[in-house]
Amino acid sequence: MEWRIPRAVEIGFLLCISFAVTNCCALEHEEAADAIEKTYIRIATAEASSVYPSVGPNGMREYSPDKALTKGSGYWSSEGNHKNEVVSWTGILTNRRTFNGININWAYAPGKVSIAVSFDGKEPFHEVVPFQDVNGPSAAFEQQVTFPHPIRLKAVRILMKNARYEYFGINLVQLVGAGNPMLRIHGGITSPHQDMCLQIDEHDDIVLDGCLASLTAMDGRALWKYNELGQLYNPIKNKCMALKDNIDLDGGAVVAQDCEQSYKYNDGRSIWQVGDTDLLPLRMLKSMRQGTTTK
Repeated sequence: MEWRIPRAVEIGFLLCISFAVTNCCALEHEEAADAIEKTYIRIATAEASSVYPSVGPNGMREYSPDKALTKGSGYWSSEGNHKNEVVSWTGILTNRRTFNGININWAYAPGKVSIAVSFDGKEPFHEVVPFQDVNGPSAAFEQQVTFPHPIRLKAVRILMKNARYEYFGINLVQLVGAGNPMLRIHGGITSPHQDMCLQIDEHDDIVLDGCLASLTAMDGRALWKYNELGQLYNPIKNKCMALKDNIDLDGGAVVAQDCEQSYKYNDGRSIWQVGDTDLLPLRMLKSMRQGTTTK
């Protein structure tokens, strides 16, 4: 049996999910042994739209963007004299993770800061925290910016404007981990008897069935979890949710597949994104298959 997406092409219509119960549906968190709550996650590489052009004795840039990745290595500095210009610093991770916010240790704080993120590390980036005033006691201080909800991302961008000093500068950037919780995904489709949950049944088929029925089964069939590749998998069956044959004709079919094998197709069929306010206003789950842009 296959669970079919009810509307053609609109992969994003698959499920509506949220971090809190809504009239539409819900995504519930369960206890997770590997939670990384309040843990700072290291950023792998960095780039910036402006860099102070100073080269040290070793021939390396003294104020390069990656200086803000390691404590005590110096700091990133912009070129300076920005006036009304918006300058950005971008950090890229090795793998996608879920975060609650970002910690910025300023060397030269801006007047205003905004945060944008990318699910796959590529353009376009989407604003998650609009420009807000930076009220620090001096040019150098530590600021934590909290996201409106946990966000899964592979790259983060700090946008700075309204320079209070000649330069923008950052000593250290760290992302605040939100853990890797278990998820229960409630469908937008309703039933007069009980809420409907996406689950993997005894035949390893993905079905939309009653949430209460899944609890009665006591086998974890309605539990899902993200892995580092962005796949949603059932931790009991250890199989991943995937768009069958990467085809969305007439809505397509969602099936359970071997995680490693489905990822090797390298076409996004088993990669899923939880939308944020800008991307998917109804908190939908979106397939990242190549060529699918509708929500």
